[in-house]
Amino acid sequence: MKVTSRGPATTAGLESAPPGEHAHFPCLDAYRAIGMMMVFLAHAHYSSIANDKGVVVDSILNRFDIGLPIFFVLSAFLLFRPFVVSQFGGRSGPAARRFYRHRIFRVFPAYWFALTVIVIWFGIQFASFLQAVGFYALLQDYGSGPVFDPKFQPIYQAWSLATELAFYALLPLFAYAMRRALRRFDVDAQMGLLIGACVVLYVTGALFRAYLVAADPSWQKNAVLWLPAWLDMFALGMALAVVSARIAYDGRVVAPFGWIARHPGAMWAIAGLIFFVICLFNPNRTPLVVTKEYVFRQAVYGVCATVFLLPGMFGDPAHGRIRGFLKHRAMAYLGGISLGFYLFHVAFLAKAEDWTGANPFRANFLGIVAIALPLTFLAANFSYYVVEKPFLRLKSQPLSSLWHRAPAST
Repeated sequence: MKVTSRGPATTAGLESAPPGEHAHFPCLDAYRAIGMMMVFLAHAHYSSIANDKGVVVDSILNRFDIGLPIFFVLSAFLLFRPFVVSQFGGRSGPAARRFYRHRIFRVFPAYWFALTVIVIWFGIQFASFLQAVGFYALLQDYGSGPVFDPKFQPIYQAWSLATELAFYALLPLFAYAMRRALRRFDVDAQMGLLIGACVVLYVTGALFRAYLVAADPSWQKNAVLWLPAWLDMFALGMALAVVSARIAYDGRVVAPFGWIARHPGAMWAIAGLIFFVICLFNPNRTPLVVTKEYVFRQAVYGVCATVFLLPGMFGDPAHGRIRGFLKHRAMAYLGGISLGFYLFHVAFLAKAEDWTGANPFRANFLGIVAIALPLTFLAANFSYYVVEKPFLRLKSQPLSSLWHRAPAST
């Protein structure tokens, strides 16, 4: 990838965040809000899939499952970038123990709260103690039982958190291996080799998904949820993190990202065109069934999600209507409560089906959305402000301080 030096003036605003390991990207929270609404509407559509909504609306809602690839690309970008920024600066990077503690505090309090509420609310009975441990440990993707067992349907979407957790576990190890292997190279060479490593990860994920189609192994239904089947999505975000870290290192323009930073509207137009093309293909009516169409769809989803995210990663957040929309306080707020929203929305959709007397897959789409959406927002706000936020305040404190306090001075 070409790196050009064009003077300090051209680098101002090239990134959507100031340089540094822990830079905040003010436009990216909005993408969490957009992704959560896409996933919500996709699941509401699936609950009413037997009802005709019209060719255009039906085709669009069918493809709103692209919300999940958006989350995966975004997560990989934000989490890998601090490691690369440190590597380019000759520093050791975030400590693995600190990284893992942050991820645990970010995910598990909200997940345990939601799972416990839903288990009690729906009267779910685990088949065994080990099954309960598996769900609470976010290991359900790797069990012998079906992840989408109807008995656990209100929390089935949490399989993606298990996939994220696997990525969290491997990321510091990958970053450490790259830092050790590339420490003798200059920054430009490191960037090229890191991009090459991301390409290898991308190809590995694509080939794994193709293997599931070609070989049709007995464990296919579970394997489609595992990290290897989504590795290409994470690899795309990691590659963007490398580019972002390279720009942050000395402000030099990485072609063609200077043009990308100046044309957010073009990026959204291209993403919209790709999405339109996806909508022209009829998807399999059952989610996460591995077919040739699914392999193609996921590859295009990754490209579409990446292009869609670019305006929030590169470019001056103070300029342009698109970035003004993305960094709006309302969007930041919605992005903040997105985890709780994601965890509770299927449960409220299921309850809305019950309350309206809908048969499976024949719910009234607008009816269940009107019921489930405000209730999910309420649950998400409670989850964020009462459960998540207190734990987020604790994530940077030493573990010893959580149970040991120094005596007050007199």
